Amino acid sequence: MGKNIKKAVLIAMILLLLFPLFEFKIRHNMVDFEVCYKAGKRFIKGEILYQLEDGHYQFKYPPFYSFIVTPISIFPLYFAKLIWYYLILIFIFFIFYFSYTLIPGNEKKWEVLIIPTLLILAKFYGRELDLGQANAFLVFLILTSIYYTIKGKEKIAGISLGLASAVKPYALIFFPYFLFRKKFKIFFISSVFFIFALLFPSIRYGWQGNIELLKKWQYTLSLSTPKLFNSQDNVSFFGFFSKLIFQDRIDLIYISSLISIITFFVLFILIARRKINRITFLLDCSILLIYIPLFSPLGWDYIFLTSTLGIMLLIYKINQFSIPFRYFLILNFIMIGATLYDIMGRQLYSKFMQLSILTINFLIIIIYLAILRIKNSD
Repeated sequence: MGKNIKKAVLIAMILLLLFPLFEFKIRHNMVDFEVCYKAGKRFIKGEILYQLEDGHYQFKYPPFYSFIVTPISIFPLYFAKLIWYYLILIFIFFIFYFSYTLIPGNEKKWEVLIIPTLLILAKFYGRELDLGQANAFLVFLILTSIYYTIKGKEKIAGISLGLASAVKPYALIFFPYFLFRKKFKIFFISSVFFIFALLFPSIRYGWQGNIELLKKWQYTLSLSTPKLFNSQDNVSFFGFFSKLIFQDRIDLIYISSLISIITFFVLFILIARRKINRITFLLDCSILLIYIPLFSPLGWDYIFLTSTLGIMLLIYKINQFSIPFRYFLILNFIMIGATLYDIMGRQLYSKFMQLSILTINFLIIIIYLAILRIKNSD
């Protein structure tokens, strides 16, 4: 009982210490959460979720996600933000907990793996909190699925992956992988859940109303997405080709991006065909997680928090690389973590992002993970 009381007191103290950050900074922002908060209220009232008059701050999630946020939407905005702020912190905690726990080996030390990973990715997690985004929720669900896959509890793994795909369709990238791995139960359960999530809003809007919702969701994405390719924060292949090569040639941007996506996926499959064990399975999953912001037309820089597992694996296995490769990897880590707006200033930081250097940084991370994948499957 004494230990439980100490844990409860410690948790309460941590929550209290983190409250000033919310009160004096975060609560004044969280603009992405406000979009979802409004969508939750619209779902409750049966109103149209996707409205063009919302301008830049349009709801772009699947209709089912508006249902997920309805319990928070019943609160006044201040308390809703506070709840979501602490939920993001909980998701972040479990992202690091799962990433650390999943890595096998008794010799690992949490401070050697978690602290450097947190420093490298701190700016992405900070941005996640500042916007009130749902990427930490997404990654938490995917890692939960990976965790229970390893534990052999495929039903929970399938439900977690299905729910992740209902939060953001990014998680669909794992569906063919589990099918490829002959994890048919996970593939079937997650697919059924995703279909259920697409149909569920019919309860509130009716069958025809739900079809119209899905059409409006698709229309909203198709209308707004191409305009955002040139955004400095877009780190996807679409943003890469738009900013550096083709600019306003949308057709060439799509073609080049799709060729890149297909090429990388084929290379991934060729690597994934090698011998599978726990560490190689984790390496496969870590590559797929980093693919998410690269493959998505709306891949923003802060979505690279999906790389938590991959970076932790690279730190854990860094001695498998030769000394020059280690130093180059560490330099790449420093570039990712230290290129901060507050340090570089507006002009230099904008130039850095417009040159898509961050995209290149994470392509390097993928190459290192692929090398590890080959080394550990021989």
